[in-house]
Amino acid sequence: VGRSFVVVDAGEGTQHQIMKHNASRKDTRIRHVSTVLVTHLHGDHAFGLPGLLCALDAADQGGSSENKAEKKNKPIKVVGPRGLRAFLRVALGLSRTELPNRGYVVVELRGGPDDPEDDDPSAVVAKSTEPQDVELSSEEAWVGLGDEEVEISAAPLDHAGMPCVAYALAEKAKLGKIDAAAVRAAAVRGNDDPKRLFAALRGLVDAGETELGLRDGSSFPVREAFVGGQVRTSGRKVVVFGDCRPSRQEAAKKLARGADLVVHEATLETALADVAFDRGHSTPADAGRLANAVEAQTLVLWHVSPRYTHDDTEKMDAWARAYVAEASAQFTEGTVLLANDFDHVTVPPPRPPRSG
Repeated sequence: VGRSFVVVDAGEGTQHQIMKHNASRKDTRIRHVSTVLVTHLHGDHAFGLPGLLCALDAADQGGSSENKAEKKNKPIKVVGPRGLRAFLRVALGLSRTELPNRGYVVVELRGGPDDPEDDDPSAVVAKSTEPQDVELSSEEAWVGLGDEEVEISAAPLDHAGMPCVAYALAEKAKLGKIDAAAVRAAAVRGNDDPKRLFAALRGLVDAGETELGLRDGSSFPVREAFVGGQVRTSGRKVVVFGDCRPSRQEAAKKLARGADLVVHEATLETALADVAFDRGHSTPADAGRLANAVEAQTLVLWHVSPRYTHDDTEKMDAWARAYVAEASAQFTEGTVLLANDFDHVTVPPPRPPRSG
């Protein structure tokens, strides 16, 4: 998101992994993390949060006084299910942790089907937060969690009674590519100034206007001022599923519809589907069916049980191919990848919906 980054979930040692990554790539810096999205509060997804917040806050000590002043107005945003604020208040409060440089603000997603009844301890944080709660909408989603460039929304998942969510990060639509030759030709025909026409296009598109008036009294269709008649270009969409089993998924499927990239858990192999379901988890086949249903382009499998770790490289490679094949059998229209630490996945540009 510009020069900012979003982190989804923070298991133990997340800040160390990010700092290792920083050492090898200069385009990613821990101080550029603006938002942390928490799918649920199980330890392997949340126990690294206090350390991550401390690292993010400490990373803001450097830089110019002007930059520091700007960042002080931008606390680290932490979004997650009900109970997140209480978790951080206890962890940071009882450890007497201060976050003097940026601080943080919690945005809780409330009204989910598995919300706890009581989650407010009496612990006090040295640097207090400004509580922000977002209620579940009539569309069974939490919306308005992003900023001017990226819309972030969430939907509840079924993780066997544990409040858990999926997050969608969608780039907002941008102005299409202007056909400069067509605009100049229209200016000549209409005895107009091409600079005026170029300057007017964005306002006309934002206002929903379809015609561009010329000085000779004629008009020029706005869509003809853009390459291919595409007035706006759709942004890319990434959806990350927290732990879940394949039930009560309609809201999340709606959220993920047309995603360019879906990141979905695949804890156990398909042969153990019943065990996975009982524990609130999914298999590669479950993930593949979901990606197929929402017409995704690419599926990344994550959250795989450590039972599948092999010291033998050949065995590990064979297992990985078989695991991916289980998902691919259900997701025949797209690409399936198996996540590894420090992987970089390029999000493809949006494509038209499938026909038929």
